Amino acid sequence: MPKAKRRSSVVRPAPYPSPLSRRSSSGSKGSKGSKDAKSPETSETPKTSKTSKSFRGSKDAEPSRFPDTTDFDPSSIPLDGEDSHSVPVYDTCAEIRSKITSLLDSSAETEVNGKKKKYNKTVLCQQMGDGMRTQTLQRFRDHEGEMGGAETKAYYLGYIFFEKLRIHSEEEKSASRKKAEKKFGDKGRELYDPDKNRGGGRRGIFVGPGEDPNDFLTAEEVAQGWYFPKGKVF
Repeated sequence: MPKAKRRSSVVRPAPYPSPLSRRSSSGSKGSKGSKDAKSPETSETPKTSKTSKSFRGSKDAEPSRFPDTTDFDPSSIPLDGEDSHSVPVYDTCAEIRSKITSLLDSSAETEVNGKKKKYNKTVLCQQMGDGMRTQTLQRFRDHEGEMGGAETKAYYLGYIFFEKLRIHSEEEKSASRKKAEKKFGDKGRELYDPDKNRGGGRRGIFVGPGEDPNDFLTAEEVAQGWYFPKGKVF
């Protein structure tokens, strides 16, 4: 009887691809892919520059700018009426408070006893003169409203200080300043808070010739910073 032919072995495809085949196929696809294609790992992401980081950091933040005060000497700039304590005031209390805050928050420096010092409340009071104290200055800054604290010494001396600084810096008068000059004339604003005195509070003191209204202030009013510039009409 003739022998039966031997059945040839045929490799059957595996029902699922083997791990090796999956690895090789994925590798081959990656190699055959376009050169310009970028994988998620290599895709470019926006980077934060050093400049933007330093800008956000409080330590690297640039201080507020202010006119150059290095060689500013208030005593070298006389104002009309300064000797008689009757300099006309045109800025509101709110404007003076804003200027004080801007100066103290800036990097402005001035010369004190031959040394450069950054402006703080003590240095500012020294240059405001007339025995100005930091406590009086702070009480003025704590007031609110357009003319809150108008009766205080800090308001009058603060206006003189910043008016001299404006002249030193050769800055033009602002539109609000020109408007105030036109409205209040040569005498300037009256140094009192209309909101405070609306309820019957003290608006002024009537004095005779040669009398100083500051002599009639109570101890409490002096402690609060009340001050009447000599020669001023109330």
